[in-house]
Order: sequence, then C-alpha cells, then structure tokens
Amino acid sequence: MTGNTGVKVRRHSPACTFFMQGTPFIYQGQEIGMTNAPFEEIEHYNDVRTHNLYFYKRQTGMMHDDVMTLIKATSRDHSRTPMQWDASPHGGFSTAEPWLRANPNHSWLNVEAQKNDPHSVLSFYKQMIWLRKHMEVLVYGRYNLVEMGHESVFAYTREDEHEKSPRCNQSGAACLLVGRTGRRHFIVSQL
Repeated sequence: MTGNTGVKVRRHSPACTFFMQGTPFIYQGQEIGMTNAPFEEIEHYNDVRTHNLYFYKRQTGMMHDDVMTLIKATSRDHSRTPMQWDASPHGGFSTAEPWLRANPNHSWLNVEAQKNDPHSVLSFYKQMIWLRKHMEVLVYGRYNLVEMGHESVFAYTREDEHEKSPRCNQSGAACLLVGRTGRRHFIVSQL
C-alpha cells in the first residue's frame, strides 16, 4: 500500500479477504497497515531484481525518476522493511543497522502507537481474528457471491444452517460488503 492510503482502506481491504473461505494470513506489518517505503534512490533497495530492473531501464533510456516510480510500485523490498514496533530508531526493530531502512512513517505508524487505540488497524485485525475464532460460519460457512448490480461493489455472504449468524437483509447470513468508487473505498458490514 502506498503512504497515502487511508486508515479506512488499510482496515477494510483486508476484511474483504479475511472472511472468505480458506486460511487467512497476516504478513509482516499488515496488521498495523504498514505502507510502501518512499525510497528515492536505487541504493536504498537490496533486491537483486529491483537493481536489475533499474539498470536495464536506464540502459534503454528511461529517466531515473520514471524508473524509480516504477520501482516504488513493484519492488519486493517494500514487504521486507523492518517491522515498525515503535517510534525509536529503526522502528524499534533493532539497535543495530537493519538490512533495509525503516519506513520514515514509523514515527507514527507502529505497534506502540496502535496497541491501545480501539480504532486502529491493529485493533481491527484483533477484532477480525476474534470473529473468525467465535463465529464458525466465517470458517466453515458456504461462500455466496452477492450480485449488487454495480461493478465497484464486491459483496458476499457466509451461511451455515447449523448456526444462527447475524442477519443481513433478513437472510440470516453474515454479510460483508466492500466497494470502491473512483479512488475511494468503502465497506458496509454486518457481522
């Protein structure tokens, strides 16, 4: 995710997949909404593929800023930055220099800043985990795609005839609606 992605999207986009069939997983930093690092220079990246892409694109005449824009969107190093535990140097990951720089937003986007905030991304993940643990319909229930008549709305229900699940439109199903209008994401849920 980019640094400009709002908290609502960092909270609600994972909910779209977290309640689908299968085993959900949380990758390093996702539970606090970590974003792509705004690395400006190729030297800030360690990924061999990223370096090869940079040198290839520069040899074909692409300008440095254009290549860096591409790299910022595609480099695997964004998912490899140190976990942001707190606002201390290196995000509290280590007192030694880590393999990659910490994202500068670690000063405010970190576990310590979110752990007692009931509206944080971290709290939202904790709530999703609690729901999956306590509502079998979200684990074992049938997945039913709901056609909403709009291309930017993705909706589905999870149903289980053996368990009373919260109602969504009187259907007796756990319901989650996620949508997007332009660049704005929204979620309507009833669980």
